[in-house]
Amino acid sequence: MLKLNLLRHFVAIGILVALGWYLLSQYGPQWLEGTRRSVSFGQNPEQTSDPLQPPLPPPLNISEKRTIRLATFYPGPLEVARLQDETFRDQMVRIIREFDLVAVHGVRSRSLAPVLSLVEQINARGSYYDFAAAVGPVEDSVVQFSVLFFDQQSLVIDRSTVRKVEDPHGLFRWKPWVASLMTRGVTPAEAFTFTVICAQVDPMRTAQELELLAVVFRAAKNDGRNEDDTLLLAHLAADELQWQSLKQLARIVPVFSGVPTASRAARCVDNILLDRIATREFTGRAGVLDLGRFLQLPPLEAAERFAFFPAWAEFSVFEGGEPGFVAQSESRGTMAR
Repeated sequence: MLKLNLLRHFVAIGILVALGWYLLSQYGPQWLEGTRRSVSFGQNPEQTSDPLQPPLPPPLNISEKRTIRLATFYPGPLEVARLQDETFRDQMVRIIREFDLVAVHGVRSRSLAPVLSLVEQINARGSYYDFAAAVGPVEDSVVQFSVLFFDQQSLVIDRSTVRKVEDPHGLFRWKPWVASLMTRGVTPAEAFTFTVICAQVDPMRTAQELELLAVVFRAAKNDGRNEDDTLLLAHLAADELQWQSLKQLARIVPVFSGVPTASRAARCVDNILLDRIATREFTGRAGVLDLGRFLQLPPLEAAERFAFFPAWAEFSVFEGGEPGFVAQSESRGTMAR
C-alpha cells in the first residue's frame, strides 16, 4: 500500500511538471503579451500627458523616507455589503495606510464603485492614495479580483503596463495581473523600478494553480521589458511545504518563512516572492502585521473580521539598494512609520 501511495505521489508530481513545461513551451512570455514593452514612465514621471488625470501630489521628503513597504493581504471575500460596513471600512483604511503599496485580494463586485469609495475615505484623512485593477469598470455579473492600492507620494504607476495574464483556456479561476511602478522623491535614474504580479490562488486547485503561477513568474522575468525586479504579491492558499513549484524557480524566495498569516491557524499562506540576487533593494525586513494588536481587537474578534493578516516587506527607494544599508529581520507586529 505504501509503495502504491508513493507511486501515485510521484505520478502526480510528474504530471504537474509536464503541465508546467507544456504551458511554458506553448505560451512562454505570451502569458504576458499585453505587457511586453519597455518600462516607460515618460521623460518626466512627475508629469502626465492625460488631461483627465490629476497632477501627482508632492513626493515625500527623501531625507525622511528612504524605504517603502509593500504588502499582500486577503481579508476574506470582500463583498459590497462588507465594504459598506462602517467599522470594517474604517479598519481597512487604517490597514491600507500602513503601507506604500498593498495588493488586496478577494474584492467581489459588479464594478469598481466600492473601490473608488474606499479610496475616497482613505484620502479624506489627508492621504494621496490611488489604485489599479485589471478589471473593466462594469461587468455583467459579480466578479472577484485583486486591487493594488498605492501611495502616490511614494510611487508612480505606468498604467500602460496594467494587464491580466493571457489565459485563453481559463486555467486560472482568478487571473493574475501585472503592473510596473517606480519610487518617487529621487531622480528617475536613481529610482527603484519594479513589476508586481498580483495573484490569488484557488484553494480548490492549489497544486495546479501554483504550477501555473511558477510559469507566469518565469514569463514575467523574461518578457523582454528589461526589468530585473519582479515581485509576486500573492495569497497562495497553501502552506509553505506546498510551494514546491515556486521554490524550484532559480533564486526565487519568499521574504519570510515560518510566520503564520492565517488568523485562525498556524499557516503561512501569504507572502511576497522575489529574486534574491536581482532584487537588492529588499532591506531584509519583512513579516506579518498582527491585526489584533494593530487594531486593538481581541484575538477572536480579529479572527472573525479577517481571515488572513497582511504579509509585508521593506525595500529601498533607490535602484540597487542604498550603499551601506544594514538588513534587519522582523517577524510580527505593528510597524512604525
